[in-house]
Amino acid sequence: MIKRILIIIAVILALIALGIMALFYLFAKGLCGDTQIGKYQSSDSRYEVNYYERDCGATTAFVENLELNGQTILRATTYGNNDYPFSVKWVGNQKVSVTTASSTTSVRVYRIHDTYKNIQIIFDDKIKSGTKVNN
Repeated sequence: MIKRILIIIAVILALIALGIMALFYLFAKGLCGDTQIGKYQSSDSRYEVNYYERDCGATTAFVENLELNGQTILRATTYGNNDYPFSVKWVGNQKVSVTTASSTTSVRVYRIHDTYKNIQIIFDDKIKSGTKVNN
């Protein structure tokens, strides 16, 4: 009899925990939003840089994200700009250039990769000298 009661209590606790996790997931999912800034394809259409900005509310900074075929090549927080802080341009099929806008006064780079498979990624000096937290 005690064994049966313990099993029922364990099942109830597990269901409560799952319910709390489901509510947290649904609530937290709505806090952040992504704004698509641009998609830039190589001239042979094999590669694409996806540029988007993540906003998680008034108490957090905007985070700029650049992905090359789904692989993050740049994640940064920028300060002192009114427009989108990065410009992306393909230089042939195997090289992409990422530069900062002149209105961007400060860049904090969290992740940067200068190669992806056989693609060379060229960043300007302001991006390279930004604070790198996680390579």
